Amino acid sequence: MYSFAYTSKFYNELPDNIYKKFVSGLTLHHGYYSMLVETGIFGFIGLLIFLVVIFRKARDVYIKAGNSPMFLQAFIAFWVLIYIITSLMFTDAWFWGRGIVMWGTVLGVISALNNIIKREQEVSL
Repeated sequence: MYSFAYTSKFYNELPDNIYKKFVSGLTLHHGYYSMLVETGIFGFIGLLIFLVVIFRKARDVYIKAGNSPMFLQAFIAFWVLIYIITSLMFTDAWFWGRGIVMWGTVLGVISALNNIIKREQEVSL
């Protein structure tokens, strides 16, 4: 994982000047393709399973929050997660630096909302 920038020189077939200008030291720039190339089919399948699980959990939280004071937060977190999943087709920035921290924060917000909504439902019973 994260090795393309350093190992691409071992299987480069481009002329050296083009490789150094456009490839050397850079990432693949596509999240899904990056995972497929760098971790293989098992890592890619693992990513897809992870994305399906967090999408389902976020959708459940969004639906449960329908008549709750937490609806706006659940709505925003759900659509930010959809944005992240969609933008992985165009960028791998969600796997690096601030992107992965923001993604983790969104997942934390979804988890916190899930706990708050569960607690509200238990109190109302």
